[in-house]
Amino acid sequence: DTAARRRAGTEGIDHRIGRLWGMGEADLARDWTVAEMARVACMSTEHLRRLCQKHYRRSPLGHLTHLRLRRASTMLRATPEKLEEIAARVGYGSVYSFSTAFRRWAGMPPARFRRGDQ
Repeated sequence: DTAARRRAGTEGIDHRIGRLWGMGEADLARDWTVAEMARVACMSTEHLRRLCQKHYRRSPLGHLTHLRLRRASTMLRATPEKLEEIAARVGYGSVYSFSTAFRRWAGMPPARFRRGDQ
């Protein structure tokens, strides 16, 4: 579906990448590896890496992290779920690692982002 591809950032990109990121967004809590992502996309790990660098300017795991944190940002603003629950739902084993990654990505900690502080 075009809207899903647009959300995943895959519109106009190889359909295999679109399928991969569609599956990735549907299962962000999964412990994805680059080899598994390449297998889902039916390409070599090196080809997947090249396509991700070309289209997203980040590695496959970097793009997965981006999708996870983007979903987390939506959940922080739209739900009252605890940070522990959000972290687990987007694939982080600890609140500490989630908070560190989120701060790096958003420029502020998750709790501050949730409050809407600038």
